[in-house]
Amino acid sequence: MELSQVEIDILRLVCESKTRKEIAAELYLSEGTVKRHISEILAKTGYDNILRLAVHAVSNGLIVPGMKG
Repeated sequence: MELSQVEIDILRLVCESKTRKEIAAELYLSEGTVKRHISEILAKTGYDNILRLAVHAVSNGLIVPGMKG
């Protein structure tokens, strides 16, 4: 299952060590919406922890922190 553009943006910001509050402010979302998207990202990818997924995404070149998609 593919991630939506918003989910990719959230994952990129997680990879940049942004907090949920910072992600919400940058993407003009509520913190609750960011939390829901993170839950959906984890469900789609099978990961149980967003930081583990972030490490995997960066180490495999799937996400390049600082680059907007």
